[in-house]
Amino acid sequence: MNIGEKLNRTGDKILYFYDYGRKSGQRPSTGIFTYVNPKNQEQKNFNKEALKILETKKAQRIIEEQSIGTPIIPAHKFKVNFLDYNHIMVYRFRRSVYICHEIHKLQHFLILIFKFIFI
Repeated sequence: MNIGEKLNRTGDKILYFYDYGRKSGQRPSTGIFTYVNPKNQEQKNFNKEALKILETKKAQRIIEEQSIGTPIIPAHKFKVNFLDYNHIMVYRFRRSVYICHEIHKLQHFLILIFKFIFI
């Protein structure tokens, strides 16, 4: 997996993308950019942080690719707590009011159960 870069239309920023091939849809954006010519210290610091985040994303993708076919789940993919996982699912599918209401009731039930068990 490679990470490519290209200039934006105005030429003042470098946009980064994943390079999986040359066909349509095989170069999704990472959502990260850096300034070509930083004008002040704030933009220089932004560039440094953006490149660190880019390296982290690249490392996570490599770990994901290497863990395919093994029983190992990468730590950045694993949700430690069911309530955290549930919270993410609620916000991913929040369009359905009924599902949100039912999941909210389930969360309250689980919290009551855990409080009862650990008291």
